[in-house]
Amino acid sequence: MLDAVIKRIEKGKPFFDKIAQNIYLGAVRDGFLTAMPAILFSSVFILAASIPEIFGIKLPADVSTWLWKVYNYSMGIVGLLVSATTAKCLAESMNRRLPEGKVINTTSVMLASICGFF
Repeated sequence: MLDAVIKRIEKGKPFFDKIAQNIYLGAVRDGFLTAMPAILFSSVFILAASIPEIFGIKLPADVSTWLWKVYNYSMGIVGLLVSATTAKCLAESMNRRLPEGKVINTTSVMLASICGFF
């Protein structure tokens, strides 16, 4: 059974290699990886707010409201961060392909991405 799964995965390897070489998808991947610490930080609040309710423990309303509010605000910041880091990773990827004297300013790209996000 496991051998069949491995063979099927290996059959799709050329397709996945082609996807991995795409600079746009690579920039999205790298942008999310760069923002991963903020995503994990934000996830702590949703866990703290949700898990007690699963086991029937009722948190005080003000604590629950605060946890959900911090989660919502931090995920908004994560969206902003992912937008900026994805744009930065794409600009860096493009810079590796450009001639030596011509480069894209990553800070300007990040600011334009943030403006577009807003």
